[in-house]
Amino acid sequence: MNEATTIQLLRTESHSCSYLKDAIATTEFVAPEENISLQGYQAINDAGFRRSGAHFYRPRCENCDECKPLRVLTKEFSPSKSQKRILKKNAALKLSIQAGPDAASYFDLEGASGTMANVGWTYRRPSQLFEPITDYLSFYASRVDACFVEGEQVQAQAGDFYGGWITSNLVGPFKGVPGSRGW
Repeated sequence: MNEATTIQLLRTESHSCSYLKDAIATTEFVAPEENISLQGYQAINDAGFRRSGAHFYRPRCENCDECKPLRVLTKEFSPSKSQKRILKKNAALKLSIQAGPDAASYFDLEGASGTMANVGWTYRRPSQLFEPITDYLSFYASRVDACFVEGEQVQAQAGDFYGGWITSNLVGPFKGVPGSRGW
């Protein structure tokens, strides 16, 4: 028997649509603090949500349903004649995947209660703008029990995407809160 589960959703303010020229859009997110089970993941996927890392989102626009999620099951995919023709024309192309500048390297933290994945990160080959922080170690305050700066416990930046630490001497607004995308 399946039990109904309530998932908290957040919605951005109106913004320019990423898909349709001259259209206004809003984006709906699963609240970052939600722990999504396998069944919950399937349900939000079926409801048209997309995923980027640990974040689930979907376009949710008034009077518009043009954005349709597309899910390709790779085991069942069979290229069409035109796709096969394109593959043949591009057979000489070589694909090389390399980490570019500003690609982060992530670290796990092992403790008495187990391993916490991707708690810390560093930039080993940053672009020129970020060279001063080459090989500095950063970590998400929200993924550990507590973080302190000069004796003050920090507040983790909302959304758990940017990894910022907020102390009492900092004045917002801070990125990561609903509606802060794009600034």
